[in-house]
Amino acid sequence: MNITTSESFGYGKFYVSDNFTEGSLAISADNWNGGVDTDLDGMPDDWELRKDLDPDDSTDRAIYGLSPEYTNLEVYINSIVETTCK
Repeated sequence: MNITTSESFGYGKFYVSDNFTEGSLAISADNWNGGVDTDLDGMPDDWELRKDLDPDDSTDRAIYGLSPEYTNLEVYINSIVETTCK
């Protein structure tokens, strides 16, 4: 599964593609009902609060706080993919 983004830090569309199926799933701030994102970092406030992040601090998107291998934004995107693909 590949995830690419047309723009960085959650301001564009994320494209999730699966090599076993044709096409891709596009998730953007315009069409994903992820909730309010006060700091516009690409992660909804309710998700940030559940993960003990600050919904008013947009810099937490680039921190490796929730995983040593992925930024907090990447952890959120992976959670969307995991939920969508189940």
